[in-house]
Amino acid sequence: MTARAIALFLAAVLVACTGPQARPYDSLSPLPAPSQLDIPVQFASRYAAAQTATTLFHVRFDQRNFSRIYAMADESFRAATNEADLTARLTALRDRVGMSRDENEVGVDIVDRSPDVLITLVMETTFDNATLTETFVWRVTPSEMIFLVRYESRGP
Repeated sequence: MTARAIALFLAAVLVACTGPQARPYDSLSPLPAPSQLDIPVQFASRYAAAQTATTLFHVRFDQRNFSRIYAMADESFRAATNEADLTARLTALRDRVGMSRDENEVGVDIVDRSPDVLITLVMETTFDNATLTETFVWRVTPSEMIFLVRYESRGP
């Protein structure tokens, strides 16, 4: 794990610990190890970085810190969506579904776009008032810098 990945992980832990409310993650089925998911070994650390970024997204979502979510966005995301539109969309979603309570990975896809890797994580996320299927597409650089390329949520 690189220093950047460790720093991101520690930042996520720090933000989670200083947030307004602790978030329980009582998943009955823990995620399998990357090797069990057929994640190529050369992408394992970038896959872990994408998982950490997804958790950080949920921490920031719960705290309504949408500007920090936008700060994670890739230039292609920013070209399609400005910060005000994303903030309005995420505010409406947060008002409707409440805080996140549990996240379970239900799908992963990795595309090598050398030198970067696109990692798609499909999550089933339980919130206070709904369960959503969320799709995150992350661009992860060789130095494990993470950029949100796309975010979608589907559910009631």
